[in-house]
Amino acid sequence: MKALVDTIRKSPALTLIVRTVMIALAYSLSGEIGLWSAKERELWPTLWFPSAVGLTAVTFWGPSAAIGIGLGALLMRLFKDPSLLSLLNSVIPNVVEAYFGSLLLGKHFGLPKRRLTTQEVPELVLTLAMITNIGAIIGTGTQVFTGKFPSSEILRVWWSWWSGNAAAVILIAPIWLWGREDELHVEGSTVNRRIVLFIGVAMGLLLSLLPMPEGATPMWRPTLAFLPYLLIHWVSLSLGARSVAFGGAIVGVVISLATNLGHGPFATTDPLASYDAACLFNLVTGTSTLWLSTLAAERNLAARALAMQQKQLEATVLSRTLDLEERTHELQSFSYAVSHDLRAPLRGISGWIFALEEDCAAQLDANGQRHLERIRNEARRMGMLIEGLLSLSRISATEIQIEPIDISGLGTEILNRLAEAHPDRVVRTEVHPGIMVHGDAVLCEIALTNILENAWKFTAKCPEARIGIEPVESPQGQGFRVRDNGTGFAPSNRERLFIPFQRFHRASEFPGTGIGLATVHRIARRHGGSLEVESTPDAGTIVTMVLIFPKTEARSKISIKVSNVL
Repeated sequence: MKALVDTIRKSPALTLIVRTVMIALAYSLSGEIGLWSAKERELWPTLWFPSAVGLTAVTFWGPSAAIGIGLGALLMRLFKDPSLLSLLNSVIPNVVEAYFGSLLLGKHFGLPKRRLTTQEVPELVLTLAMITNIGAIIGTGTQVFTGKFPSSEILRVWWSWWSGNAAAVILIAPIWLWGREDELHVEGSTVNRRIVLFIGVAMGLLLSLLPMPEGATPMWRPTLAFLPYLLIHWVSLSLGARSVAFGGAIVGVVISLATNLGHGPFATTDPLASYDAACLFNLVTGTSTLWLSTLAAERNLAARALAMQQKQLEATVLSRTLDLEERTHELQSFSYAVSHDLRAPLRGISGWIFALEEDCAAQLDANGQRHLERIRNEARRMGMLIEGLLSLSRISATEIQIEPIDISGLGTEILNRLAEAHPDRVVRTEVHPGIMVHGDAVLCEIALTNILENAWKFTAKCPEARIGIEPVESPQGQGFRVRDNGTGFAPSNRERLFIPFQRFHRASEFPGTGIGLATVHRIARRHGGSLEVESTPDAGTIVTMVLIFPKTEARSKISIKVSNVL
């Protein structure tokens, strides 16, 4: 069997023949079902399925499918009325309708290769109505011209022909548009939604069993026909286009067949009134089903695109995170290794300086002693730089332990140590009592120590030095602010404020390594907080540090403002 199918697929001629035969059989069989259902009440079929079969065929296989449609129309009439006029009346409208349908659907909408959008649904419905109207006009004209119907019945014949064709095409269109669409994947179980869909379809099947009323038709009977669609459409956006397409088509076909047989919500003692109600019902529900199925397909496509973008974004973030972690680890390892490797030759330099002083001090004049002192100072400065580099590396690798920290007590302790270390200095200190933050105690002590040492250092030339610590409350978290009336720095230096080893003053004026604020900045980032510095030359500096932990772990927002400090 598989070999036969492969042989047919490889041969274009065999493929065309098999396809034509299948279209002809489907066309004629669907027509026989429609005629059989309407025969008992001498009605036109409320759904003329061959039109749906024909437009589906030409949509997928182009104008060549019109051959199978013509053969199918011939098969339907050949054993009922084999006269030439009857055969032409059956074949010509259907073939012409299918051919022009393929041109309009293929050229204008690009179906089935291009996806339909919800904005194009009204235009597609009007196009399908126009396509089916081509066959209705030709068929009505030939029926009246050959005398099968009087000219006074031309509108009734046209309406019966066109409404059955258009209702069938519009009702079946969602299937050949979205019948192969994958179901929409949503969060949670879809069992309950499928149960609702099943109830809707089952309700439509039960409504088709309603017997014909003997007297006047109650108003509630036609209304019942819309209940299944309310359920089907309700779950359409959560289940996808395929579910609503097949569910709506099943209910519409069953109720239409039941109407032809004298059952269902539209069955009345007046066959024409039953026909008109069923056709209008199919046109309305078919259009709504087509629009909702297209909307569900668009939503499904958007959900897939979003899921794909999310996966790509997650993969990108993961890749960059791993790359960043690897580079950070390499940088930390490099800093640690360089710092330790530099210590050995630095110790050697210090040792040789000591040996030179011990062995050759008497041979060095005053100029030589000055050079030796400069070498000793530079070696000491190199040691401080190495210690600063190690400190930065340790801060980046330290695991943070969050706990309450008494900034007032810690600040007072640090200021007392500074006062003991510099008994010649007179500094007025003001520490606001009860300043509490949440953070890592060790890192916060390092940060506050660096800030206060900077304030102590840069107020050295002030006749009335002042340093104060006060609390800071913000929506982001808790923090503290350190004020001083020291030297400050120029606005042009603000871009380099947190760069390690950057100095704004000469070492002869204010000694240091330029790593203090860089360390504080890194500690603030580790806490997800912010560091803000306001400074004006010869007016003072305000350093504000806010810690976001434990509320959130958002990235720090660093802002540097240079303004007048009064």
